[in-house]
Amino acid sequence: MAGLTLSGSQQINVTLISNEFIDHYMGDANGEFVKVYLYLLRCMAKTPEDFSLHMIADQMNLTERDVNRALKYWEQKGLMKLNAGQQGVIHSISLLEAKTFPKTVSADPSDNVAVSLEEPLPSPSGKESENLMLCRELGLIAEQYLKRTLNSDEINKIMYFYEHLHFSADLIEYLFDHCVTIGNRNFRYIESVATSWADQGITTVKQAKAEGQHYRREYFAILKAFGIQNRVPIDLEVQYMKKWLDDYHFTTEVIHEACQRTITKTGKPTFAYADSILKNWKEHGILAKRDIAALDKAHYARQANPADKDKNTRQPRPAARFNNFEQREEYDFNQLEKQLNCT
Repeated sequence: MAGLTLSGSQQINVTLISNEFIDHYMGDANGEFVKVYLYLLRCMAKTPEDFSLHMIADQMNLTERDVNRALKYWEQKGLMKLNAGQQGVIHSISLLEAKTFPKTVSADPSDNVAVSLEEPLPSPSGKESENLMLCRELGLIAEQYLKRTLNSDEINKIMYFYEHLHFSADLIEYLFDHCVTIGNRNFRYIESVATSWADQGITTVKQAKAEGQHYRREYFAILKAFGIQNRVPIDLEVQYMKKWLDDYHFTTEVIHEACQRTITKTGKPTFAYADSILKNWKEHGILAKRDIAALDKAHYARQANPADKDKNTRQPRPAARFNNFEQREEYDFNQLEKQLNCT
């Protein structure tokens, strides 16, 4: 990604990390988010010539999706400002100074209880209030991914992910990131993915990423071409799609055409029927959608002109069994009639 710029205030040849960041921001952040933030601080000393999200991902051994998630997280925390174009592509990052939290002093040198100089310590809110605040924060994150406001039922489901499925906040955020990335913002689909992860014992982002590698983005595009939404592909479907993509080397455009013809012919998403179409195309050397049109044209031409078919392919009809008997050249029908009358 070209044209990415970075700005902020930082000394040359040294990377300074504020105590405010260490004390109040770093502890709650995902380790990958911290890596990205620290690397951006490092780049303030000397911004690389090829500075881009792709380069950051390579340097930190992350994916561009990971980098994007980290940037959005720190923007939400108020540590940076992102500027993006109409397509949502980030083109500049401005690092902001970490917010200064109220300083504390001890009420008595021998007492370990800290007292704020600016305001009294808030009273304990309890686990329920903490969960409510976390849910509100996760709801805001989800709304950014889905680009709409969540309703109360969807907010409750996020709490269900956290309290009953025991998903961490990072895993819930990655859940939305994963589903949106593969092109599905439907909340029922997101819920089905969450349930699937829980059934497989997935509790961390790392485990979810490993599972996600089993489902390539093309798989969901093929399911969509079949009219299948709001679920992940089953193993048999994955086997078919993997064969079409990796063994047959078809583009998704060609596969989509086979899916549409399957629906038109059978009225339902039949992977076996689509496979028979694609197998036939493979045998005829089909590489692109334009090749399909040429094959169709030749097929229709043969149907319209049966005489033009290769005569060598026709099999001679077997002789009728009665031809094997010796036949008389002439029959005396008068004599036959007399014999019948006598009987």
